Amino acid sequence: MKKVLLVLAGVALIAGTVSAQEKKTTWGIRAGLNVANMQLKVDNVKIKADSRASFNAGVSLQQAIAPKAPVFLETGLFLSGNGTKMETSGVTAKMTPLYLKLPVAFSYHFNIKDIVSIQPYVGIYYGLGLGGKEKYEGNGFSEEYNLFKDTEIDGDNYPKSMKRSDFGLRFGAGFAFKSHYYIGLGYDLGLTNTSAGDDAEFGTAKNKAFYISIGYNF
Repeated sequence: MKKVLLVLAGVALIAGTVSAQEKKTTWGIRAGLNVANMQLKVDNVKIKADSRASFNAGVSLQQAIAPKAPVFLETGLFLSGNGTKMETSGVTAKMTPLYLKLPVAFSYHFNIKDIVSIQPYVGIYYGLGLGGKEKYEGNGFSEEYNLFKDTEIDGDNYPKSMKRSDFGLRFGAGFAFKSHYYIGLGYDLGLTNTSAGDDAEFGTAKNKAFYISIGYNF
């Protein structure tokens, strides 16, 4: 037990020393891949849905918030593609929402000899739906509707499928090499029912996505 305490004390001392040498504010650019899906339920029964590949891109900000420890507040603005796809009776359905996301997370930086910084983080995010389509193809037909606003086709009005606001948890880890080169892995777990319809009739739909990004810190 004493050895464990000594090791922990040593790590804390090293981290505190390194944090004093780190920049207090770091800006970065990020871009990468999303593997998105949605948790769909009707009458509390899960509907099988498949993942779809999309992208993420934006700017990040890391701000030191502890004077003697490498604890940072992380935020930024990101374009992020979410959604899902399904296939039933020869018909493929795709939902392709695009969000502007604002994450707010806390991270701790474990620095290894000024070469690599391991930066686990946990926090929340808010997403604003910018646009997207709900598309059906198969059996000789194709139909397309707006996700976040009503669609009029041949005089008929089809109501929007999704609410614009999304909110959830975000957690993952970043790896900074030589302070500048960055790789991040994470997961967004949506907590908001984004379905615009009545729950009893249309069920619930919650976003979720694994993501990987690369970037550069200034």
